[in-house]
Amino acid sequence: MRLKFLIFLACLSLISGFANTARADPCPPPSCPDCYTWNGSACVWACGAGNCCNGTCCSNTCCNNICCSAGQMCCNGTCCKSTCCISNTCCNGNCWDAGNAISGSINVQNAKLCEQKTHTSSISDNDHRIVCSSSSESFPSDSIVYSWSKTVGTNPGGSGTFIGPTNQASVTWQAPPCTGTVIIKLTADDVPDSMDDPCPGSTRNDGSKDFQGTSTVSLPDGCSTGTKSVDLNAEKVGGPPCPGNACGATAPPVCGDIILEAKYNNCAWEFQVSADSTVQSGTCPENYTEISWPIDTSVVTEDNYCGIVNLYWNGNGCGSVDETRYSTSACVQIHEDCHFNIFNDYLDPTSEDWLLAQNSMDDMAIDCADPTTTSCQAAKAARQGAIEADVEEAYHRAWTWMDPAEEEAQCVAAARSCFREFAEQICFQASTRGWTECPDCP
Repeated sequence: MRLKFLIFLACLSLISGFANTARADPCPPPSCPDCYTWNGSACVWACGAGNCCNGTCCSNTCCNNICCSAGQMCCNGTCCKSTCCISNTCCNGNCWDAGNAISGSINVQNAKLCEQKTHTSSISDNDHRIVCSSSSESFPSDSIVYSWSKTVGTNPGGSGTFIGPTNQASVTWQAPPCTGTVIIKLTADDVPDSMDDPCPGSTRNDGSKDFQGTSTVSLPDGCSTGTKSVDLNAEKVGGPPCPGNACGATAPPVCGDIILEAKYNNCAWEFQVSADSTVQSGTCPENYTEISWPIDTSVVTEDNYCGIVNLYWNGNGCGSVDETRYSTSACVQIHEDCHFNIFNDYLDPTSEDWLLAQNSMDDMAIDCADPTTTSCQAAKAARQGAIEADVEEAYHRAWTWMDPAEEEAQCVAAARSCFREFAEQICFQASTRGWTECPDCP
């Protein structure tokens, strides 16, 4: 063919080089490669819509240099009588394959302590089917097998409890009794449904797939963290009961407001107590004649001043002289303040430590099976009565733990300098007035 083409080119050259010569016969058209034809100026593809197989134009599929018949396809170098080829095998039935992998998502809920939540899923698996006889396609769905599981994330109380079946698209779960995180996982697998007239090697089986999410377990609304504590307070108020001839009095405490809170700590409720009491303490001026500064000479006279000085210098500053009772309110107040302060000393920390050691103040473990423990409000309600009773007992103990004789001696000593200062002033006034000298004057 190449030689024929060269002769043709030579003919063209002769024609163009000898234009005035007599015209010779035209050269024959060149030969084109198989499946090509000469269009007058070039070799062009001339195999129609088919393929060229070993120099032959095929109107259908060309396979391994063989022209396939109408409706046939090429599969592994062989013309198949069907239109389906799977795993390099000619197939006359239906070609199945796993198609898309199992897909979808799960919706994992956050929860409060011991709260029940439903985790849901939306999972699907679409396979692929080709009907070989018609080349039509469809995407039928496989059934899904569900398996829910749970593992601890950061939750010290475990992973909670599944309630009911775990082989369905959704699952009911109860959170553990501690704050933290729990990993919820769903393993989904397909059940390859039946394949009608499958081609060899067809399969609908997909590998299983895991979906997971994190549930955060938090405290119930209105609850917070904290540790056990006790704070007992006392407030001194006036208007004490004034029996007999007392110049001052301090009465036992009266328990007032008690504030109780349950705080979360390490999977349990710990209790915080703050309480107030009132203590009536002060002077009883209606029971004595007041000696104040400057010294009133109508009260302190030459006849009674020695007895008053002795009362103030050597006694407790409250007593009778010539059947009249005398004292000084400022000094009496010091004496009664001493009683109140001693009570406070027993209250903190002695009574607080006692209260902390009582069973009513023990930590309450959170138990999902016991609704009185699953929230701070429920825990508080369960312990309120017992703790309040122990708070009142703590105040009572602070009062009764004091030794009356020792306490009284301590408070007389606390006010002594105040009374002796008044005694010195009385003695000074007596000396300036020339009264008979009193042996107890300093």
